[in-house]
Amino acid sequence: DFVEFIKEEWQRVLVHSFSLGLWGTLLGAAPLLLVFGIIKILLEAMAAGLPIACSDRGPMTEVLRDAGVYFNPEQPDSIAESLTFLLQDESLRRTLGNKAQRLSMAYSWESCAHETFSFLKSVTTNIFHES
Repeated sequence: DFVEFIKEEWQRVLVHSFSLGLWGTLLGAAPLLLVFGIIKILLEAMAAGLPIACSDRGPMTEVLRDAGVYFNPEQPDSIAESLTFLLQDESLRRTLGNKAQRLSMAYSWESCAHETFSFLKSVTTNIFHES
């Protein structure tokens, strides 16, 4: 919630100054704009090469995949264990940060547009062939 009060141009600067990212959200049936905002910030952290400790709930797991450490956001001990695991292992932080950064490159507006148009083309092609 704090980040939405920060001007967008400063969000990237702030994220790049962090040592690691922590996403402990329980998105569930959250409004789509909230989900988009949280994922956008997660992608910024990934692009910055941050090691990330993240909620084991979707859609976070679908975005971060195997480039982070996951925890149950409803169990404080699980969150603490994930953070401790990351903080105690510099090599793991570096490896996960690099992996997250590489993975973030797959999430561009260009690739999103390409996938969307490919999907729409396949749907319309199927509709016209079934008629």
